[in-house]
Amino acid sequence: MARLALVAPVRPGGQARFTHTPLPPERGVSFACTRAWAMRHLDEPLTLTDLARHAGVSVRTLSRRFHAETGVSPLQWLLHQRVERAKELLETTELAMDQLARAAGLGSADSLRRHVLRRTGLTPTAYRASFTRRGLPTDLSADRPGLPAGIPCLPATAAGPSASSVA
Repeated sequence: MARLALVAPVRPGGQARFTHTPLPPERGVSFACTRAWAMRHLDEPLTLTDLARHAGVSVRTLSRRFHAETGVSPLQWLLHQRVERAKELLETTELAMDQLARAAGLGSADSLRRHVLRRTGLTPTAYRASFTRRGLPTDLSADRPGLPAGIPCLPATAAGPSASSVA
């Protein structure tokens, strides 16, 4: 401010005087923290305003920079993450479809069905069935001591030679 009051911006002879005009620093802010935060809150009704508030930018800036960083809009990214969460829950839980839809942030079983069908070509029920074996529980390790939980295994009769073949 003092520089403006004391120094003429134009030199004699018509040559302009160089004055340094400081610019705000470029905000090369990544939205990785906002994406991680959104992943922890997928089951909540998140809006562009919520995401922008978390990132500390305007909705327009969020939309523009998020698209430049990820290649998709924030809401497209959010929907993709919710469908991925739903697929994970379909693969690993026995939750009812309404509960699963709410846990993934998709709201209702109808919305879950529509989005999973669009992304996978399968209904949620068919998608879940493709990850479970017929006639077997989803986790046999609970009946077999010494195996960590979650490691599927075959029943002893199918896993190796029968006791009668060993002499």
